[in-house]
Amino acid sequence: MPLTPDTIPTNISLNEFKGKILTWNEKTTTSPSGRHLGRYKALFAPSIYLPDTLEHTEFTSKQEDVVKLILGIINFCITTGKPLVRWCRIINTMIFKEAGNYQIHRLRVIHIFEADLNMIYAVKWRALLRHAEYH
Repeated sequence: MPLTPDTIPTNISLNEFKGKILTWNEKTTTSPSGRHLGRYKALFAPSIYLPDTLEHTEFTSKQEDVVKLILGIINFCITTGKPLVRWCRIINTMIFKEAGNYQIHRLRVIHIFEADLNMIYAVKWRALLRHAEYH
């Protein structure tokens, strides 16, 4: 039975976004533009205000609004196929597999993408692997 390309949803859900950001190690090098992964992690950080207070409600409401805005921009880019300008810049870094050995096959290449673009790749790759495994 052939599968259609639409079997996997194109958009990123709030749960996928939140799950990836919360499990991502903040020490990971990301974002050549300088947008640190900690900014995304702060969107899901617990409020410093006491529960059931106006400040707590306002804080969490603002967090949710920013998350929805970022997710909306990401999903718009996915749907239209138009990447953000900062997604088009990738830094390639080469590190030694063996100290001092400059032979090309003994170097490891690391590509540093923007955090949100890397998140899209991670979420969609996982969905594709699960889909392939199931079918």
